[in-house]
Amino acid sequence: KFKNVFYGCIYDDSDIDCTLDLGENTLSSWIIEFKHLGTGSITYSTTDATGFYSVDLDTGDYVIKPIVPNGLWSPCMDSVLVSSANLVNSDTIHFGAQALAQCPHLNVDISTPILRRCSSAVYTVNYCNGGTTDEQNAYIEVEFDTTLYISGASIPFTGPVNGIYTFNIGTIQAGACGYFTVDATVSCHVAM
Repeated sequence: KFKNVFYGCIYDDSDIDCTLDLGENTLSSWIIEFKHLGTGSITYSTTDATGFYSVDLDTGDYVIKPIVPNGLWSPCMDSVLVSSANLVNSDTIHFGAQALAQCPHLNVDISTPILRRCSSAVYTVNYCNGGTTDEQNAYIEVEFDTTLYISGASIPFTGPVNGIYTFNIGTIQAGACGYFTVDATVSCHVAM
């Protein structure tokens, strides 16, 4: 099938010149919106762990814009209009983002599949620093239900202390994300 490939990165424009320069860090987990002007359809892509994105789209005119994750950043340009008339085409579009304030901005999300009595489960804890500076000595505290037995994790932890487990993450760089897993067993004596 014929396609147009849009790829690029979102980067921390630390020298405030709106040009991707050597040594400027890329930003992971940012969302980029691609709106087709003819049909109005919208496609999204997300920057990966290296700050780059890639998306395959049909021909046409697109408004492409980064979705700013919080009020600590301002994009160098709000959007770009790109016209792809060729059946096979690729365009590189980088977006710079400038820090409005110097501080970290941490987000944590925890999930697991369905829990069943007398069975094991794996929790996944995702975290990101959407801020403009690194977070030093970061840690995540999780309080698990008392019907769970925590048997291990993919990173060291302490606890429980008053029902709370502590996972030391260390430094989370600005724009970086990571995850760890926690192994649990559901009690056989729980009502579900």
